[in-house]
Parts: sequence; structure tokens; C-alpha cells
Amino acid sequence: VNDLGRHQEALSLFKTSLLLNPYDADTWCNAGLALFSDEQFERAIPFFHFSLTLDSHHSASLINIGQALINELRPEEAIAYLSKGIALDGSSTNSLWNLALGKLLLGEFSEGWQLYETRFDTKQFSATKFPTSGKRVLALEDLPGPEGPELVVWSEQGLGDAIQFIRYLKLLEARGVPFRFHTRPQLVSLFQQWSVFGDRVELEKTQDPSSDQRPHLPLLSFPHIFKTELSTIPSALPYLRAPGPAPEHLLVPPPPGGIAVGLVWASNPDNKSMYRHKSMPLELLMPKLLELLDLDLIDLHSLQFGSDGSQLDPWRGHERITDWSQTLKDFSDTAHVIQQLDLLITVDTAAAHLAGALNKPCWLLLPANADFRWLKGRAESPWYPNGMRLFRQAGRNNWLSVVAQLHEAFDDLFQLQLGPLAAAKLGR
Repeated sequence: VNDLGRHQEALSLFKTSLLLNPYDADTWCNAGLALFSDEQFERAIPFFHFSLTLDSHHSASLINIGQALINELRPEEAIAYLSKGIALDGSSTNSLWNLALGKLLLGEFSEGWQLYETRFDTKQFSATKFPTSGKRVLALEDLPGPEGPELVVWSEQGLGDAIQFIRYLKLLEARGVPFRFHTRPQLVSLFQQWSVFGDRVELEKTQDPSSDQRPHLPLLSFPHIFKTELSTIPSALPYLRAPGPAPEHLLVPPPPGGIAVGLVWASNPDNKSMYRHKSMPLELLMPKLLELLDLDLIDLHSLQFGSDGSQLDPWRGHERITDWSQTLKDFSDTAHVIQQLDLLITVDTAAAHLAGALNKPCWLLLPANADFRWLKGRAESPWYPNGMRLFRQAGRNNWLSVVAQLHEAFDDLFQLQLGPLAAAKLGR
């Protein structure tokens, strides 16, 4: 029942089993898993703990506590439990994967990136297909030399991941490695036109790879291959540059006063789990933004795509709000618009990585259990050290705490107490 997504029904059945036999460690663990699957991580943890009081060597409970603590952004505790679980059951690739996430979240890159190489053996990556049948590069010494076979580098995960990690191709170029980069359709024109790699960027292949014997390298394996530490992240910015002036239909008119601000408030709904905790309601942001609009301090440019764009409808007629959703056809178009903005405010989407790669100021709005790449508790990112500022929820689903931080940031930006100023203007 739990595997079918009927988590509350499964929990009820497990609780009935526990009434009949409260001393079964497996049942306590499974009840916790039902809550975990329903993303009730804090409630799940005591069930795993009780399982361990019955069987201190219950490796599944140790591993599940670790996974829950990762989601609760408590990586130090998680690592302790995961390490014990792995010591009891070293075959658990999900444990190694979660241990990797904990290490990376804490900036312990040396071990973290090495453990991250277990990802293709986990359930999350079970559907991933390698682009060639050739050798997968696992170490620096496996890279072909200048006269060696052509290397296929490929986008293995999301659009934002590709934008973030394409920086590593310069390290291949510096070593003289011949390569082709296979990426998603939405990114081909961006990387062909805005990066230095041009015709080495190709649309990812979808045919049977059995006839292609070239070696291949997944994009997110670069940090492990090149032994990236916090202090050695390739962070020269920008690493994407405009190929020329923006086309006329993508020109952002200069604001008559103030600054041009871009906005994205929702992530991709196709990834349901991430969408739920990464996205925020636009209505929470608009009161402050309307204040700034009415004070002629900003022009607002919506870069939101998909069904969430309808949240803009109540304010769509405002003369200083522009909706770009019907104009932008790909990420190259989006880059032209972001290049002309003074500031992008966005939740954790590919737009944030695009602004970072362009070295444009970006205020990134993060959930409490933010992705490992943003590290733990930091207000800035070593991946985008110049213009990216991180705003984090004070607790799970607490977007109001992020809105409060934004209010302060805008007051600091304009060196004004904007609330009283807006009230005075309305009173005139």
C-alpha cells in the first residue's frame, strides 16, 4: 500500500500491526517509512528510534533516520546514523548516496564527491541511460589525451545542473581533451551561442548507444574527477557571455526610475516533490513588490513559465509589470532578458544558475531543506561568489520568513523605510 502512494492508509495498517505486536522492529521501521514517504520526516524519526530500542543493529532504521535527518537539514546527526547503518549493511547504495548528500551539505567535498559517484546505483537514478557503451570515466587518469578518442560529456540531471557544471568543460579544454557535450533541447542554443564551446555542444542522443564506443563522463562527476574542494571551485564569472546585442523583441526597456527586477516564484511542476517545497505563492511577494512599483523604484519582469504564471493575473494590467512567458522560446532568449536586468529574484530554479553564470545579481529564495549545492546555513554561494545572495526559510514551508528577509533587503537596497514612505504616498 505504501509503495502505491497510499501512505496514510499504510500507516494505519502498520499501527494496527503494532497493537497486535508492539515488539517488532521491522513494523516500527515500516510505520516510520510511511510517514517518511508522506514527507513527514520529523514525525517519522521517533518510529525509527523506537525500532532501534528493540534492535540496536536494525540497519534499515539507522539508514532511514539518516535519510530523514538529511531532509530536516540536520546533516551532522544524519552522518552519524548513516555511518553506523553502512557499517552494518555496506550494500545499501541509498545509504551511501544520502551520506554523500550530508557530506556535501557540510562542505566536506573530498569524501562527499567520491560518495556521490554511487548515484547511478540508486533507485532515484535507475532509469538513467548512459549515452555510449564505452568506458565511463571515473578518475583523472581515465581522461583521454589530446590524441585519444573523443570524450562524450553528458547532462545527466536537471537544466540548472547543466548550467552550473558546464564551467568544468574549460578544465577539459585546458588539458587538450577532445570532447563533445550532449545536453537537453532547451539548452542547446544557450550553450552553443553563449559559451566558448560552440559546435562542440550537441543535442543529447536518444538512439541505442551500443554502436558508440566513445568514453563518456557524466557532468556531475567532474568535481570528483578534479577533486574539487570549497577553495578550488572553478568560480571565474561570467562563464556565459552574450553573443551580441539582444534581438529587438527581447529588449528590456530601461525603467524610467529605479531598477529592472526579474521574478520567478515556482519550480518545474513535473518534479512533484521538489515543486512542493521549492515553490512559493506569488501573493506573498506581491504586497512588497507593488509598494516598490508604486514608488517608481522598480519595474517587474515575470520570467515564470507554466501554469503557475496564472498567479500573475490579478496584477497583469499594471503598467510596470511585464510578462515574458509568451516571448521567451528557450534559455538563450531568457539569458538575453536576464542580461539586461539589474536583479533577479527567484526560487531554486535553472534561472538562478543562469543569472549566476552571467554574473548578474540574484536573490535566491530557498526552502528550509535546501539542496546540497547551497550548503548549510550560508547566505552566499561559493559557486557564484560575486552577486548571489541566499534567503532561507526559518522552518519547513515558512515562506513568510523569507518574505520578511526580502523586505529588509529592499529597505537596505534603497536606504529607505519603504513602508512609511508608501503609506505617505497613498495618503496624498
